[in-house]
Amino acid sequence: MEAQEADISLASSLDTLRATGAGASGATALAQAALRSKQRIAADIQKQEMRNAELRAQGEQKMQQLRQAERARVQTLMGRGEEARMRMQEQREAGRLDRLSGLADQYAMMGAQARSQSDAMLGSALGALGGLTGFALGGGFKKDSVEQTPSESTFIPKQDNFTFFQNLAQNYGTKTGD
Repeated sequence: MEAQEADISLASSLDTLRATGAGASGATALAQAALRSKQRIAADIQKQEMRNAELRAQGEQKMQQLRQAERARVQTLMGRGEEARMRMQEQREAGRLDRLSGLADQYAMMGAQARSQSDAMLGSALGALGGLTGFALGGGFKKDSVEQTPSESTFIPKQDNFTFFQNLAQNYGTKTGD
């Protein structure tokens, strides 16, 4: 555009020189002005091309920086995601272990309670057996060892063991085999 304007200006000057009758020196001066104008335009174009190359290089550098920053951001986000996944996994495992520990404690307490009940029942059975043994060793199963006392509401006559249990069963509504 600038070159066209310079060409138009030089053509106008050449027309003026012809009309005024200027000689060869005017034409030479005009040619030199045209040459300087073309050189200045070429220098401006070269400067602009250098500036364009410089801006292009800066743009490429900025693009590389942005790509690198984006890669770093993606890696950071992936790392955070992995951390969150691991944290959730640990929480699930901790909850599972807490639940299993609670169940183990509950079962241990139930086992201790069952052992305690078993020991109590065994103690009662041994106590009853001891009482029965003491009764038997003291002559409690002899024929005339059971007597009726005035405070008892049922009549238990002096008799042998079989008859004693047979009468006892009849008094409480249970029959024994005859």
